[in-house]
Amino acid sequence: MLLLYCMAEADAQAELPPRGVRGAAVEAVTRGDLACYFSRYDQFGGGSAEELKRDALDFHWAIHHVFQQRAVIPFRFPAMLAEISTLEAFLDRHAPAYLADLQRLRDLVQMEVRLPPPVAEAVAATTSGTAYMKAKFDAAQKVVELENRVKSAAPGREWRQRAGRFFALIPRGEEAQFREKIAALGEASLRVSGPWPPSEFVNCYPDVSLEQKQ
Repeated sequence: MLLLYCMAEADAQAELPPRGVRGAAVEAVTRGDLACYFSRYDQFGGGSAEELKRDALDFHWAIHHVFQQRAVIPFRFPAMLAEISTLEAFLDRHAPAYLADLQRLRDLVQMEVRLPPPVAEAVAATTSGTAYMKAKFDAAQKVVELENRVKSAAPGREWRQRAGRFFALIPRGEEAQFREKIAALGEASLRVSGPWPPSEFVNCYPDVSLEQKQ
């Protein structure tokens, strides 16, 4: 069994992660300019909740090791394929699309900003339907204003939004400046994290589990 970590542009000088999930060695298989990182197992799966949590942390640690060196497209945990020939066929099928995204995102990272809940606390205290709707509308307006202020931290950059979370695509190395600009907004309720692999901005995201059925 193969556990897949991530895709990256092939680089002969890049360091492999020193260990993968459950201490397994991390390998890389290449197809042209594309590299895929993975570990081999006789069996994989099962274990306690604590063990699975540790597996997930080790999985993301291995991806981060590669991400510190260059752009990556991570797989979702656990992405498994049966054998190396299946992985090679998967790469042959999807390598051009993966490479196009990796080249586009080569010098960029993803920063995340979490916004506070959109409905003000005053909503919960209202009793009439009219008062509730007005409080909800006012709270939503405040969130729109806050969203615009957040986006001013990286003007001209690409943004994505999902469920009260904003994702900014910024140049690698400008993470500190981004955090400073968010902090300068004076909104203590905002939470900034990153840098992360730019997963929200990937156009090609084939589900590796479907490959098993083809």
